[in-house]
Amino acid sequence: MGDWSLGKALGLSLLLVLIITLLYRSEIRKGTTGSLKWMLPTLRCLAVLVLSLILAGPVLRLQKEEGNRGRITVFLDSSESMNLKDNSFSPGRKILLAKEHGFLPEESKLVDLRLHHASRAMEKVAILIRESKSSASATKNLQDVSSILDTTLKNLKGMESKVVARNKEKHLLEELWFNLDGEELEILFQNDRYKNGKPDQTNYLSKAESRRNIGDRFGRKIRAFLQPPLDGEYKFWIFSDDCSLLRIAQPGKSNFRNILESKSYTPYAWSENLRSESIFLKAGESYPIEMIHKEGAGDDFCSFGWTLPNGKQERPIPGKRFSAPISEKDALQNLSLPERIQKTIRAPLEQATNSDTLNFELLTREAFEVSALLEQNFDRYADSLLDQNIIPLNEAIANFEAFSRMDRATRLLQHPTHGFLEEFKDTHILEIRNLSQNASKVIWDNQADTSKFNPIINPT
Repeated sequence: MGDWSLGKALGLSLLLVLIITLLYRSEIRKGTTGSLKWMLPTLRCLAVLVLSLILAGPVLRLQKEEGNRGRITVFLDSSESMNLKDNSFSPGRKILLAKEHGFLPEESKLVDLRLHHASRAMEKVAILIRESKSSASATKNLQDVSSILDTTLKNLKGMESKVVARNKEKHLLEELWFNLDGEELEILFQNDRYKNGKPDQTNYLSKAESRRNIGDRFGRKIRAFLQPPLDGEYKFWIFSDDCSLLRIAQPGKSNFRNILESKSYTPYAWSENLRSESIFLKAGESYPIEMIHKEGAGDDFCSFGWTLPNGKQERPIPGKRFSAPISEKDALQNLSLPERIQKTIRAPLEQATNSDTLNFELLTREAFEVSALLEQNFDRYADSLLDQNIIPLNEAIANFEAFSRMDRATRLLQHPTHGFLEEFKDTHILEIRNLSQNASKVIWDNQADTSKFNPIINPT
């Protein structure tokens, strides 16, 4: 017995009381007199009623819980930006997000993720090396680096992807695509030669400024790895004729953030109208940065500069702040991905007699740059997959593109098999809050009763 419903328990009790009453009535007829005639049956009926309720009532269970459950609070942004759809993401990022959100089945073997995993591994290597410079656990960090490099080289074995041997210090790489009508950047973005990374001409620049008046009907990209000299807030400046876009990525990343855009031609001069908001950069890091420029007809030029945290201006930014990727046609030799990792990172670590002989800054920069190049190669590989018209893959990307950011966020939270809430509902105290302007409102939590988990989330 135990855990009976109240109705069932009362029904059983009343039945037993009725039986006892009938038995006592029969006994009373035999001659029982006085107060005992009512007291004895009443007491026995009450005893039977209490006993029945005890037997039918809830069963106490002992549950031991060691320690305190962790608390997780998830904030959902309900601003208009969450209604956007991210169709402009790179092919590689779309595939990764489609897999993460469950549009591409976990068991799917359509995509080889080794390049992406290697990129993330090299990013971790860069962080460990950087921390080793001033860490008491330098020996342990470098042992971890060695282990990660071994695994990464093993996973990349046999891959045909190529990356350039070294970067060209104190320069920027200029790439040009000719015979493109119009002055809008979108014309360049949609060009197959541009998307495939096949420029008609490449040059090196000694500062963040193009040559002037080289022709008409062309597109240009100036790119490099930017190395800030100070920690702090930087403000960027641009000018161009015609349109241009300046964007930057985090170290080791290939997802660029737009900084400034000029949607028409400007004078050959710096203007407050084309100055960015403050952007925090860290000294010693290597930030991928690129300026994309489209020329229609007439004058042509583009340039970008910055204001440093100490107030000093460098307009344009001098070449000493950059290292440029080597153009493929100018490289004397191409190293395979494993060869570059082996020669530029693993070998110096193995040959060092002690940590004092290592150039931690150079190794960190190299690891971040290799990570970025690996991710770029993964993007090219992902783009080639989508061009093959693989139906399940294309369907997964189409589903991803159909979902808004809010749709994807709630899907990640409440997916029935691998959702975030389902995973942690029994082990953590969860709280979902809806961010609206300066306030946050609780829209779901499991603190009251985790057994009644019902992940229905409707942000306003």
